[in-house]
Amino acid sequence: MKKLNDENLENFIRNNKDKFDDYRPTRNHKNIFLAKLSLKLRQVFINIAPYLIKLSIAIVIIWGISIALWYFFKIPTLWEILKHKIW
Repeated sequence: MKKLNDENLENFIRNNKDKFDDYRPTRNHKNIFLAKLSLKLRQVFINIAPYLIKLSIAIVIIWGISIALWYFFKIPTLWEILKHKIW
């Protein structure tokens, strides 16, 4: 089946108007349509869970590095200040 763009679709509907008026869909037409629609939506939408997991891992790593840097560079100077004040 060839792809229909807007113009072709409009022409197709106009040329086959009489077929649209007397056609009755089958009983399970709605269920078939909804099943096809749900499959199409699953293909379109992406799952963001892997991205959120990667983001949370990156945040934990950056947080850990920043705490380690703060501890190794800031805390020794605080200890030096306390030593000078106490002794």
